[in-house]
Amino acid sequence: FQRRALGIGKGPGEVIEEIGTVCSFDNDWLIAHIYQLCKYTKNFQNKKMRFLFKWDDNFEKKKQNIMKDPDPSRYIEVYVPAYDYPQMVDLGGQKVLMKVSCEYPDYKTLLYYQKSALVAIYDFEQGTLTKLLGRYSPCYQNDLIAPAFSNHYFTPYKNGHYLLSFGLDSLIYICNNAFVPQKAFGIKGNLINEDYYKINAKNNETFSWKLLPDERATKGFYTSIYYCKEKDLTFRVYKTGIKEDNIPDDLTEETNPSRMQIYKGTDLIGDVPVPDKFEIIGYKAPWFFVDGYFKIEEDYDIIGFYKFKID
Repeated sequence: FQRRALGIGKGPGEVIEEIGTVCSFDNDWLIAHIYQLCKYTKNFQNKKMRFLFKWDDNFEKKKQNIMKDPDPSRYIEVYVPAYDYPQMVDLGGQKVLMKVSCEYPDYKTLLYYQKSALVAIYDFEQGTLTKLLGRYSPCYQNDLIAPAFSNHYFTPYKNGHYLLSFGLDSLIYICNNAFVPQKAFGIKGNLINEDYYKINAKNNETFSWKLLPDERATKGFYTSIYYCKEKDLTFRVYKTGIKEDNIPDDLTEETNPSRMQIYKGTDLIGDVPVPDKFEIIGYKAPWFFVDGYFKIEEDYDIIGFYKFKID
């Protein structure tokens, strides 16, 4: 531990609410909350704040009108930074690519999967989201949907493209910079339990929030993706799910075993067990650095990282 960088508060080196995600931005740092974004200098002392949208006297009235007949493919006002595994990438020119979640309609409706965007471009100088990009893959377009696994992930790829992965889709999509799929590759992981609880969205069947923890603790789904251009390697982490006769007494998402696929180019070269919350965050030869190591103790907490290398 070196020093404390940010605390809770309204001062120059503080944040006023829980951090959503952070990325390197124009040689500084950009931190996104829900409706605010703050640009900090490298020492986290000086900051500039912007809103997620252009707020003016007509904003609330405009949003109320939108919510009467929302169209998630058109209106940026129904989006917020993604809650599940938030992501941002610096695009240069005071812009970032941000993973987003649509607030309405919710993820229990078929309309959500048909029209909702996956990422958006945020312009810090303008102080607003400016463009919506991406759509859910075809496996989410059926009448029967599994709302517990609406998660999606992306990573910068070669030649200005991106890789896009979804919680329930075995394919990894190669997308252009408009997030339109061009090709796909990928092999299904060793998902043990695919007995997902599904609802009939066409018949407006409801999904109980009480089912969400057990679904994510016992079923198989993909949880993150990372591409290393230096080695042309793609890593995709996933939960295997748990067979009914092996369910532990202390059932949580953390007890759901994790594995990681390794692709060289588009060829699968490995599929190995990894610890829970194993998310690759960077590469500096010869090491890959991985977030996810922590212990909650009675007297103190431990936060750390893993590292590994591939020869």
